[in-house]
Amino acid sequence: MFLLAALLAAAIIYNLIVIWAAEDFRRQPAAPGPATSPAFSIFKPLRGNDPWLYDCLATFCRLDYPEYELLFCAADADDPALDVARRLQQDFPAVPIRVFTADRRHGANRKVDNLDKMLREMRHEILVISDDDIYAPPDYLRRLAAEIAPAEVATVTCPYRGRPGGTFASTMEALGIAGEFFGGAFVARKMEGVRFAMGSTIAVRKSRVEEIGGFPALADYLADDYELGARLAARGYRNVMHTMIVDTQLPPDTWSSMLAHQFRWMRTQAISRPGGHLGLGATYGSLWSLVLLAAKPEWWPLAALWAGSRCAACWWAGARTLDDPTVRRWWWLAPVRELLTAALWVASLVRRTVVWRGERYRADRGKMVRVE
Repeated sequence: MFLLAALLAAAIIYNLIVIWAAEDFRRQPAAPGPATSPAFSIFKPLRGNDPWLYDCLATFCRLDYPEYELLFCAADADDPALDVARRLQQDFPAVPIRVFTADRRHGANRKVDNLDKMLREMRHEILVISDDDIYAPPDYLRRLAAEIAPAEVATVTCPYRGRPGGTFASTMEALGIAGEFFGGAFVARKMEGVRFAMGSTIAVRKSRVEEIGGFPALADYLADDYELGARLAARGYRNVMHTMIVDTQLPPDTWSSMLAHQFRWMRTQAISRPGGHLGLGATYGSLWSLVLLAAKPEWWPLAALWAGSRCAACWWAGARTLDDPTVRRWWWLAPVRELLTAALWVASLVRRTVVWRGERYRADRGKMVRVE
């Protein structure tokens, strides 16, 4: 019983650490502007034509920056996303836009095939990888240029907020992104530094990518963005989490589809950082509070204290730090949202396979192996 109380106390302490780490991130000073404005090559790996695809990609055609190019690439020549890219070529003739189809197959992760093709075709030294569901602000590249300028910086990555897709399941996913996931990311940044990168934005020099063997070295990893940042950090470079926040468009998920890709993300975390993933269990006060209340209902004040700390941490990370309107409205559901995450965490300990783009995979030493 005292073990349960200790776990719940640890979860309360963790939520206080989230508040401290989020505030530290929010207060970090902005990097001074660079003396020059380096040219950028923006990589957009594509797959499928979602209803919001054009609007997301168009924000990258309206950037306030003197010199950049946009590269779009899909793994298959008949991918409908390529038609959207060609439409952007027509609608924004002043922006250098080039459209490609991947010409090599390197492994299980077809996104890597796209990145490799664009790396071979890029015209500038600094590249920016950004998922196709991201909205960029007009000063996107100006702010990235300031952070990527120091030679010791390997990657610059950005936190993101989810724009719900119109269903309550999608709203709960957005609440989890800003109010829960980024709480952990802020703690990781403060405790051990940024040893990862995120697909919302990765600014990196071409020479750095080549140092780790190019994108084909990541071809069998589900979390290619994480691997890129981790490998460069292991070589002694510094990754930066920018204070610029971008938005990602979430689909109008049903509960089943939302839980399916939430579980994939959970297994991705387990594959990328197995020790840290196992240790996450101590932070899930939702789980321990229910067990404690079932055994000792009179200990409800401790459970209530945890629920208050979880709501506070959610609000601090999501509303105060990331200025997320979803969190501002739904922060009081943070304990329930965390219980959902805790259930997925338990499932990730016993179920080793994931479904990704219609195919089933299992992890073998961190790599994806297709299950027939």
